Amino acid sequence: MQCSLPCLLCLTATIARWPTVDDSGPADKHMTTIGSVKGQLEFINVHGAENVFRVYPPIGPKFVECRSPGRLKSEATAAVGRNVRVSGKLHQRAGEQYPSSVEVRRIEVFPLDSELPSLLDIRGMAPDVTGFLSSEDFVRSMRLAREKA
Repeated sequence: MQCSLPCLLCLTATIARWPTVDDSGPADKHMTTIGSVKGQLEFINVHGAENVFRVYPPIGPKFVECRSPGRLKSEATAAVGRNVRVSGKLHQRAGEQYPSSVEVRRIEVFPLDSELPSLLDIRGMAPDVTGFLSSEDFVRSMRLAREKA
């Protein structure tokens, strides 16, 4: 399960099948898999047939180059400067730890910090979440359940 908010674990690869290796030449070896990259969308080029942008993750590579189909052009331009998750076919060079590019199939734009609820906004939303337990006992029981799993 993937989270719906940006986080430091920004690079996720959900493997739908075994990764494939391109062995067209020794210097060209790379792996492809299905997954996603999170970060800030910047540096967009939509000139002519180009639909290229970069996502700058908070950890990992400096940036990941993203190529998207024309149908995602308006989504990509609207997301400039925003935190996003781009999903599609990840390309990773041999010996590299992170993907270098993505053939984008989907762009998910995260809300701005100003659009998210504050702690005061969510105070009291679930007053009975712990049932009959004190908050300390509830957290303790959750920790014990996790240790047993």
